[in-house]
Amino acid sequence: MIRPRCVLFDFWNTIVRSTMNHNGAIQAMLDVAENPRNVSVADVQEAAMEMKAAGKHIRENVFFEFTRQQFDLNVADRLGLIYRQPKEELDRVFASGALDPKAEPGAAEVLSELHHLGIKMGVVSNSVMGENAISEILEKLKLREYFDFVMTSADYGFRKPQLQLFKTALALAGELAEKTWFMGDWLTQDIAGAQKAGLFAVWYNMDGKDPGEFVPELTISHWSELSIAVKTA
Repeated sequence: MIRPRCVLFDFWNTIVRSTMNHNGAIQAMLDVAENPRNVSVADVQEAAMEMKAAGKHIRENVFFEFTRQQFDLNVADRLGLIYRQPKEELDRVFASGALDPKAEPGAAEVLSELHHLGIKMGVVSNSVMGENAISEILEKLKLREYFDFVMTSADYGFRKPQLQLFKTALALAGELAEKTWFMGDWLTQDIAGAQKAGLFAVWYNMDGKDPGEFVPELTISHWSELSIAVKTA
């Protein structure tokens, strides 16, 4: 193993884990909207499910992102909802209603160690929310200070495993692929994409899943194992 000069991380289920309360998110959004037609949570849910079904092929096969803001615009114009808030503020409203984020066990300690070793770090996330919302979650968990940058598919369009997202991440990090590790939990998105981009792929497999046809360069079940691997590489 080559000791990394940069480590990039997936966000969801790698750094942070959260349940998803769809109805809570919809209600939070309705609470800040002008709602002249008295649209209900069920009305919004029906429209959102139709649009998700229509976009499923693009997100899962072409790997291009539909953002939460695009969904908002479709839903709002279809149902007569009016938002006066900036888009970034609506991301925060959505997150506050939808999520109860918690840092993965050991993440804070290991990120601090890597930071003190002088290793560059970044987040590369498939997310319908932009960088501001993801960074705010990291801030609340006292983790944002460890990352040089945060990228989301909502801002950049491409979803992992698209090579273009990884190439841009490497450019932001200012590092070569062969000196960069990528840690994520999703084999078909994180591991496949990182390997295609020439990165050292670390599979975060805390649930003991079968990798099937995938062969990550390193498999770990706890963040402490990442720290050991980096220090001994």
